[in-house]
Order: sequence, then C-alpha cells, then structure tokens
Amino acid sequence: MSGVSKKPVEGPIGVQFSGVSKRYDRQTVLRDINIDIAERELAVFVGPSGCGKSTLLRMLAGLEETTTGTIRINGQVVNDHPPRERDIAMVFQSYALYPHMTVGQNIGFPLRMVGETRERQRAKVENTARLLGLTDYLDRYPRHLSGGQRQRVAMGRAIVRDPAVFLFDEPLSNLDAALRVQMREEIIALHRQIPATMIYVTHDQVEAMTLADRIVVLRDGHVEQIGTPHDIYNAPQSRFVAEFIGSPKINILPAVIKVGADGSTKVTLSTGRIFGAELAEQAGVDGSAVHVGIRPEATQLGEGKTQLNGTVSHGEYLGATQYLYVDVPDAQGTQSHRFITIASPACIAQAGEPVTVSFDPEFCHFFAPDGTRLRRRHEAARA
Repeated sequence: MSGVSKKPVEGPIGVQFSGVSKRYDRQTVLRDINIDIAERELAVFVGPSGCGKSTLLRMLAGLEETTTGTIRINGQVVNDHPPRERDIAMVFQSYALYPHMTVGQNIGFPLRMVGETRERQRAKVENTARLLGLTDYLDRYPRHLSGGQRQRVAMGRAIVRDPAVFLFDEPLSNLDAALRVQMREEIIALHRQIPATMIYVTHDQVEAMTLADRIVVLRDGHVEQIGTPHDIYNAPQSRFVAEFIGSPKINILPAVIKVGADGSTKVTLSTGRIFGAELAEQAGVDGSAVHVGIRPEATQLGEGKTQLNGTVSHGEYLGATQYLYVDVPDAQGTQSHRFITIASPACIAQAGEPVTVSFDPEFCHFFAPDGTRLRRRHEAARA
C-alpha cells in the first residue's frame, strides 16, 4: 500500500522484519513485511482477526518459521535460532500459570530453569513482585488471585528474565473493561521502567491508541500503515485505516470532483452539498469519484460551514457526551447514508426528528475508489 510509512526509526533498531513472508501450503498469510522497531519502543500490531499479527509475533518468538525474509533482534539475524536463544519473553492471552506453584514460584520458574542460584532467584523475584505490586501475594496460589493479578504474575514471569524484547499477545482479552483500563496503565508504567523493546498485539484499536509509541496496522497479511497514534488517527493513509481506527467509526460519504475553469476543485457530496477542496492527486480530474471521510468528533449538531439535513435514527447517551445517528438522504432522495455526530448530553432528540449536522471541510479526509488517501495540495507541498 502507498500508505506504508518509509520514515526510518530514530536510534538503534531493536527488532527488524525485512521482506518477511509466511505461507502454509498454498495459503499466504503474510506478504513482504518490512518493519523497523526502535530499541525500547512500545510498538503495537493492530488489525482485524486473521490479518496475521499473531503469526508475525510467533515468528519473532521462534514458534513459527519464516517462509522468506529475515528477522533481526538487536542487529542479529535470528531466523535459525531456537526460541530460548532469542532473548525474548512472551505474555499470552491465557495466563499459563502453574496451578500447583505459588506466585513466587511461578515468577521465579524461568530462573530455576537456567540454574540461577537461590539467592539470585529470591532477589529477582522480590524486585519483580515489588515492581508489579505483588509482594503481598508471593505465597498465594493462582486460584486465589483475580484475573488482573494473574496477568501481572504472567508479566512478572517474563520480566524476571530481563529479556531484550517483550512480546504481548492480546494479554488483556480475558479481562473485564475496568481491569483492561487498569492493566493498560500498568503496562505503560512498566514500559517506562524497563529498558526493553516491547511489541504488543491486539485487535482493539483503543488499546493500540493508548499504549503505542508507534502503531503497525495490518490487513490481510500486509502492512497497511505505520505511524504514531497521532499520525494514524489524523492522517490515515487508506480508507481501511480511517475506518478501523476511531470510535465511533468515521463517516464515509461518496462524492464527485468538479474542476472549474480556473483549476479550482469542488467536491459534490452524494447529498448534493458542495464545498471546495484543493486536491493534489488524480482526483483533480473532472468527474472523478472519491469518498469523503468525516470523523464524528469533527461534526456538530446545528448550522456550520457545510451542512447536511437528515432525520435522527437513534442516539447513544454516554453521560459526558452523546452520539446521534442521523440518516442523510442523497440528492435524488432514493437512498440515505448513516451519519454519526456529537451532541450535547443535554440534547433530547427523538427518532424521526429532522436535524441539521455541520462540519468544517478542512477536517475531511479524501480517498480514491481503491481506498488510497488523496492528499490536499498543502499536504503534498509539505511532503
């Protein structure tokens, strides 16, 4: 995809995928993956189920072989290294704790396997438990712990090894919403304290946005975009990324470009509304079809620069804010498009009620029919 970031990472590279592909018989699940992750960076691999993110993590861990390409950890090619020689630790979705061992024994298990002295084991287990707030639980068994405590024990078992790279494979999926928020905070704090590269796999875009230094968006076995959360959200390089990242989902409306005699371009939405947008790319051709993306956060209920008229379908009251789902008819009145806008929590709108929604065209995103991002002229000038 044209949206894949080519900007090199700053500083030494901790993990590098170069031309990595993975095939099972005739099925290709990963194609030509090229990712550089800086040392001590927290990178999040995100994408829908089946996009290949967990397979990529397992290849890095040595649990799957690469079909083609090279994987490096701290500059060293590790394709032929067994998992135990890759200086990594992995935290899984299932806690995988030993039920017959105490918390302290679970955390210290990797140290016993490599023959660390008892004194060294005790010191490292105590330090790790203190870091994770588990000091008071060292003599308890996993069955006596909450889900969040068990996940901290699993993290402790990884931390105690002092690995160069931490791998997290959807570790919070089994937790309830409140615990997920708490554990995200703990992972962020952990990342600040531990000098290691971290790679976190999730299908949850909220986890990706809140945890990552940089996000790798995967789709159907290839990298769709790499960037900071700010980049991914504010400059999605494809319609897929724009729709996958952001909650509630971005509004997408079909449109056509009209080019004036003076070279200026106007966007005519399917609803009939027209506004100016100086696009730099192929959409500058008169009559070109585009899709316009407008995030709900960039809209408002009531009059504004560009207005759409519709009727309320339903609302979602969230206490501090409210989302209104509005059906906006096209210019011919033959079909309607569902449009989400932000409303005051004090707003009372009934289903079927006519409303006006407005937005500033400056905050619109434009996509070609194949889903690639179309830049404005000022964006192209900065590139």
